[in-house]
Amino acid sequence: MKKLLIILLASTLGAYGFESDSKGYDKIVRPFMEKNCFSCHGQKKQKGKLRVDTLSSNLIETEATQKWIEIMDSLSLGEMPPEDEDRPDIKEQEQVMNWISSELKKARRHLQSSGGRVLMRRLNRNEYTKTMEDLFHLSFVDGEGPMSVLSPDGKIDGFTKMSKALLLDPSLMQNYYSLAREVADRALQTEPPEIRSEKRRMETEKIGTFGGISYIAKRRSSEVTIDGMKLYAEGLRTFGQLKHSFNKRMIPKLGRYTIRFKAGADKGERGEPLYMVLKTGGLGEIKKWEIDAPADKPKIYEITVDMAPQGNGELGLNFVNGSGFQTVERVLGSYDKKIKELIKAGNKKEAEKLRARSVLEGRSEGLSNRIDSKTYSLDSLPYVFVDWIEIEGPLTGPWPTKSMVDFFPNGYEKSAKDESEAKRVLSKLITKAFRRPMKSGELDDYISLFNKQKAQGNDFIEALKVCFTAVLCSPDFLYIFEPNQSNKKRQLNDYELASRLSYFLWSSMPDNELFKKASQGKLNDKAFLSKEVDRLLGDHKSDRFYDGFVSEWLMIHEFDNFEPDKYIYKEFHSNENTGIAEDMKQEPISYVKEIINSNGSMLECIKSDWTMVNDKLATYYGIKGVEGPYFRRVKVPANSKRGGFITMAGFHMWGSDGNRTKPVERGKYVLDVLFNDPPPPPPPNAGEIEPNIKGKNLTVRERLIQHQEIQSCAVCHRKIDPYGLGLENFNVIGKWRDKQDGEKFRKKGPEVIVEGKFPSGASFKNFDEYQNALAGMKDRFAKGLTEKLLTYALGRTIEPSDLGEIDDIVTQVKKENYSMRSLIKAIVQSEAFHSK
Repeated sequence: MKKLLIILLASTLGAYGFESDSKGYDKIVRPFMEKNCFSCHGQKKQKGKLRVDTLSSNLIETEATQKWIEIMDSLSLGEMPPEDEDRPDIKEQEQVMNWISSELKKARRHLQSSGGRVLMRRLNRNEYTKTMEDLFHLSFVDGEGPMSVLSPDGKIDGFTKMSKALLLDPSLMQNYYSLAREVADRALQTEPPEIRSEKRRMETEKIGTFGGISYIAKRRSSEVTIDGMKLYAEGLRTFGQLKHSFNKRMIPKLGRYTIRFKAGADKGERGEPLYMVLKTGGLGEIKKWEIDAPADKPKIYEITVDMAPQGNGELGLNFVNGSGFQTVERVLGSYDKKIKELIKAGNKKEAEKLRARSVLEGRSEGLSNRIDSKTYSLDSLPYVFVDWIEIEGPLTGPWPTKSMVDFFPNGYEKSAKDESEAKRVLSKLITKAFRRPMKSGELDDYISLFNKQKAQGNDFIEALKVCFTAVLCSPDFLYIFEPNQSNKKRQLNDYELASRLSYFLWSSMPDNELFKKASQGKLNDKAFLSKEVDRLLGDHKSDRFYDGFVSEWLMIHEFDNFEPDKYIYKEFHSNENTGIAEDMKQEPISYVKEIINSNGSMLECIKSDWTMVNDKLATYYGIKGVEGPYFRRVKVPANSKRGGFITMAGFHMWGSDGNRTKPVERGKYVLDVLFNDPPPPPPPNAGEIEPNIKGKNLTVRERLIQHQEIQSCAVCHRKIDPYGLGLENFNVIGKWRDKQDGEKFRKKGPEVIVEGKFPSGASFKNFDEYQNALAGMKDRFAKGLTEKLLTYALGRTIEPSDLGEIDDIVTQVKKENYSMRSLIKAIVQSEAFHSK
C-alpha cells in the first residue's frame, strides 16, 4: 500500500490545482513536531537521515510525500518518539495523524482527478458485453464472448466505470478484433446452425442396456421397475448414484442446455427430507433440490446451464438424505456397541439384523453386497424414484436470427446484395453502434472497404462481415465520446445525454425509443427526463444497474471470500442450506431494487421492518410462511433482528474469516461503504487481532480491547472499532447469537457484549441502540450514497467543485422523504450529469 501510494503521488501533478491545508499544519502539526521531533530530526541532528523542520507541508511533492508517509507509519506503530523519550499527548498525536491522513487522501484524489470533467473513456468489460448483446440480439454463454476473453477492469473508488482506470493496450485491441469478428459471424448468418436444438432422453427402466453403466441396475441399492428405477439409501448421507455417460453426441457444442428429470421420493421410516445433487464431469456440482414430490406422483425438475463438449463425461444424479451431521464413524460406533450388547445377551439373530442395517446405512458398497438380502429388507429405507433424465440443447433460438431480421426486414433472400444494400445495412449499424447520427462522409471508408473485399472475390455477406468487424473496432464504438475543443465545461447534446443515461441505468447503448427522443431534442427537458428515468428503471435491463452499481457499492462479489469452517458451522453446509451463499448475495440486490421500485426511503438501507427473502433464506432467518425460490418483500417478525444492510448474513460473512468475526473489517465496511468515509490504511506490520492461542480463550472483543491499549493503535481504532463491535451479535454465518461461538467456543461460550461509543460521543449498550444510532445519521448516509451514485453515473471521482451540488441534491432528496428513486432523478437532472 505504501509503495503504491508513493508511486501514485509521484506520477504527475496533473492539470488541476492542489491546495494543501497550510493553516492546519501551522496550528497543529508544526507545534507538535517542534515539541517531539525537531531535537532528533531538526537542524542540528538528523537521525536516520530524516529532517522534518524543513519538510514541505505540500504532500503533492514527491519527496515530501514519502517522508510524511514514513512519519505517519512511525507514529501509528508507536516507534516515534523512541521509548526513552517522553510520550506525546495522545490527542495531539491523533490530530497530527488525522492531518497527514487527510492530506494524503487529498493528494491521491488529486492524481485520480479529471478536474471535474468527464473524460473520454472506453466501455468497461460488462458494458462492452451488454452493448454487443443489445446491438445484435445475442446472448453469450459461460466460456465464450467478452467476459471470458477480456481481462477484468481496473477500479477507482470501488467502481469499474472510472475513465482513469480503463486503460487500453495492444493486447486488448487484439482481443477486440477477435471478438468483433466472432460477433460479425454470429450476427450475419445466412444458413441455419449446423447443430440444431434436440431433446435426448434416457428412460431409467432401460438402464440395463446402456453399456458401461448397466452395472447400476445390479446394485444392491438399486431396483429397476417397469416404469423407472428406485435408488435406496446406502449410507448415512448418500443414496445410490444414477450416472449417465455422455459424449459429443449428447453435448455436441458449447452452448446452453436444459437438463430435466422426473422424480419422486419415499422418505421411509426416517421421514426426513431427501435431496438430489446434479453433477457433471466438467462442471462438478450444478444444483441441489429437495425431492418434494411423492414417489407415486413424481414431478419434473429442471435447470438450464452452459455446458461444453466432453470426450467422456458423466451426468450424475446423487441423492442425499437430510439426516443431521452425525459422522458415519459415530453412528457405526453406536451400532457396534448395541451389537456387542446383543451378542453378550445371546441374541445373535437380532445382532445380525443390526449388523446388516449398519452396513446398509454406513459401510462401503462392497460390504453391502455381501449381506444376505433376507437378513434385512430394503423396504423400510427411504428411496428416490427416477422416471427419466433428459438433455435439451444447444438452445439456439429462433431462425432466422433476430439480428438478420433487424438488418434485413424483408428477408435476406430478397435483398439486392449490392453496394446500395451494403450502404443501407452499414448506415443502420454505424448509427446504432456509434450511438449518434452518422456524420457526413463517415460511410465512405466502410463502403470502400466493402468494395475492396468484393474485388478480392469475397461474397456479399463476407464483405459485410469485414465491414462489421471494422465498425466494432472503431474508437467511436469502443469509447464513449463526448468531444470538447476546450477545457471549459459545455452542455451535452441529446445524443450524448441519451448514452450517459443508458450506460448509467442499463450498462448499455440507448434503445430505439431513447434514440428517437434524443433526435426530437427532448432529453434536455429535465421534467421529461424524469419520466424517461422511470421508463428505464421499469425495463428488465435495469437489472444491470442493480448487478452493477449495487454489487460494486456493497462489494457483494466478496461476500463469500472466506468459506465458513465446515466443522464449526455445520448448519451452513447442510443439505437444506445448499446455495445459501448465492441467496445472501441476491438479498441486498433485491432489497435495493424493492426500495427503488416502491419509491421507498434510502434510510431503509440502515433499518427497516422488512427484508427480501426466498423460502430458503427465510428459513435461515427464522421467518415463517415463505414458500418458493423467488425473492419477495416480507415483513419481519417483531422479535427479529433483520431489516437493513447491517442485518444481512452476506455482509457478516464478508466481515469474518471463516471461523471468527472481524469487528475491525466490519467497522471499516460501515464507514467506507455506507458513509463513504473510509479510514486510512493501517501502517505496515500493524498486524491483525491474533486468534486464540493455547491456554487462552478470549473473545474477539477482548482481544481487540487489548489491542487498543497500545496507545498508537488506539488513535485509529477508536474511530473504527465501535462501528464493528456493535455487530458482534451476528456470527460468522450471519446468524444471531447471544453467546459467543466460533474458534474454541464450540459449546456455550460467554455472553456476547455489545456496547461502545462512537467518535461523536453517542454511546450504545446493545444492537438495537447501535442500529438506531446509525439510522439517526441520516444526512451522513444520504451524502455518502449520493457521492457513490454520482461517481458511478459520471465515471469520475468526486471533486471539491461537486460538493455544493451534492449538498443541493441531498437537500432536495430530504424534501422527498429521502426517496432513493428521487435521488437517481436528482442526479440525472444535475448540472454535473448534463455537462462535459
